[in-house]
Amino acid sequence: MKLVSDKLDLCYSLNVFPCDMDIGRRLADIGCKFGRVREFLGMAEDEPFALGFWSDSRLAGQMADKSNVLMVRDFLESNGYYVFTLNAFPYGEFHGKPVKSEVYLPDWTSADRADFTCRAADFLAEIMPSGICGSISTLPGGYAKFLSEKKDCEKLIAWNLLKVADHLATLEERRGAEIVLSVEMEPDCIWEDCKSFLEFHGRHLRNSQNARRHIGVCYDTSHQELTGACPGEGLEMLISGGLRIGKIQLSAALETIGASRMDLEALQQFSEEVYLHQTRIKGVDGGVVRRYDDIPCDLDADLSGCRFVSHFHLPVFCSGIGRRIRAARNELLAVLEKVRLDPGICSALEIETYTYNVLPEGLKSPSIEESIAKEFKWVTDNVRSGADMP
Repeated sequence: MKLVSDKLDLCYSLNVFPCDMDIGRRLADIGCKFGRVREFLGMAEDEPFALGFWSDSRLAGQMADKSNVLMVRDFLESNGYYVFTLNAFPYGEFHGKPVKSEVYLPDWTSADRADFTCRAADFLAEIMPSGICGSISTLPGGYAKFLSEKKDCEKLIAWNLLKVADHLATLEERRGAEIVLSVEMEPDCIWEDCKSFLEFHGRHLRNSQNARRHIGVCYDTSHQELTGACPGEGLEMLISGGLRIGKIQLSAALETIGASRMDLEALQQFSEEVYLHQTRIKGVDGGVVRRYDDIPCDLDADLSGCRFVSHFHLPVFCSGIGRRIRAARNELLAVLEKVRLDPGICSALEIETYTYNVLPEGLKSPSIEESIAKEFKWVTDNVRSGADMP
C-alpha cells in the first residue's frame, strides 16, 4: 500500500500466521485472507498491495528450489501483491507452543544465523520489485543472558554480520537488488536500545563500506516504548548517527495506570505461554525503575506514581482496554508524526501484531482479517492527517 504521494510503502507482517504448511497451501491461505482485508478496506483487486513476508529456516531452505520461487512470484504478480521486506527474526517455530527466549537462537555468534539470513536475502532478491530498497529484519545480536559468558562474543557477531553485508553487496552488484539487513533492538538483548547498537556499529561495522550500506536498523515502536527514552528520541539518535533505517515496525505496547498489586493483577490476563513479554516499571519521569524478563507474577511493594509497561504487541488502534490497562502508544504516535513530516526518514513501514492469536478474547475483532484492516486504516489515517484516530 502506498502512502504520502507514493513515498511510503506500508505492509502487514505475515508472522501473525503460522508458517507450517506447504508453499502452495500457504500462498492460497494468504490470498484468501488478504482478499478479505482488501474488501474491508474497499480496495480494487488490481490496486498494488504490499505483503510483509516472513521466513523461518525451513522456508528459506525451500526457496533454494527455483520452482518454489517461481510459484511465489507468480502468486504475487497474479494477485496485485508486492514484497519489499522480509522478517528473518524467528529461525524456528513461532506459533502454537512456547517460544519465549528460544526465539533468539541461533544468535549472531552462530554461522547458522548468517547462512540462514543469506538464504532469506536470496529469496527476497528474487521476488521484490526492481527500483525499490528491500529490508530484512533480524534479532539484535542475541539474548543478553545467553551471551553473558560467551568468549569473544562481539567479534563473532561482527564477523557474521560482515559476512552477510558482503553477501548483500554481491546481490546488489549481480542482480541490482538493494537490501538492508535491519537489526531490531529489543529489551533484554545485547542491543536493547539505539545507543547500544550505535556503539557496537562504531566499534565493528563503520569502517566497512558494505556494512555502512547494507546493515541498518529495524525500529520497532513497541520495543522502544519500554526503554525509558522520550518518544521518538531513539529514531533521532539513529538519524544523527548516520545509520540506515531499513524498516519501521508499527505496534503498540501495553501499560497499566499504576504499579500496584491491582495493576499487576489486571496485567495477568496478558501473561501467556508462547511469547516473551519483557516488562519494565517506569517512574514519573519515564525512567526505568525495575526490569523483569517477562510479566511478573508478584510485586514486593506498591510504587506510587509508577506504572508497568510490557512488550506485548497490541493492535495499533487499541487505546483504553480496561479500568487499569491501556495501550502504550506514545512512541508509535511520535514516530508516525516524524515520518509524516519527513517520509525520507524511512520509506518502509510494517504493522506487526504477531500476538493476535494470544490476545485476550475481549480484544479480538470478529475476524483476524477485520483486525488487520482496522490497523491499516488507523495507520493510513494517522499518516495522512496527523490526527490520532479513536
